[in-house]
Amino acid sequence: DFISSIPISTTKMMKFVAVVFMVVAASAIVMADVDNEFTMQFKGQCVSDGTQCEAKGNSQVIKMTIDPSDAIDFGVSTVIGSYADIRSVVDPNKTDNTYSEFGNMTFGTHLIRNHTLYFNTLGNSGRKEYISEDGGEYVFSMTAKIDGGTGAFDGAQGMMSITGYGVDADTSVFTEYVSVVTNTDLTALKKMMNKS
Repeated sequence: DFISSIPISTTKMMKFVAVVFMVVAASAIVMADVDNEFTMQFKGQCVSDGTQCEAKGNSQVIKMTIDPSDAIDFGVSTVIGSYADIRSVVDPNKTDNTYSEFGNMTFGTHLIRNHTLYFNTLGNSGRKEYISEDGGEYVFSMTAKIDGGTGAFDGAQGMMSITGYGVDADTSVFTEYVSVVTNTDLTALKKMMNKS
């Protein structure tokens, strides 16, 4: 066979294979460089016996580092910019602390909010656990399907996950972390919108 008849040393062949591997890996990284995910911290409150919820997340920078002794340093700092708002309806199942939830997340300023994501848990995928003896402190999590949107998120499909905590069940004030992955390439959209 032609390849085996070429006089190439094993070292040169290994270098060639390594170079080909690096080129393929680099092109895969470039192709995978799609900006379609984000995570934000929101602070909010539920009213009407915990069934109507609203939370706001300002433009922010989230920083998490693990030092050599495995200690975690986590922080969220607000920066100048627009904000996101989540409004949802929660249907709690009080017998097992699960819940379903649907709503929307809007993005913009207090005057213009043209970008929206719609979400729905499609069942009781939410769960709330009380973690203090008096029942005041709690943690919660849920996953939801993203099924459409407006503006930059027109036609969006994807998933959303929320984890959070509250320190007073009576006031239903909470902090949550929302992670979103959609089929919307946010970098491409930003470039397209800046051209118009």
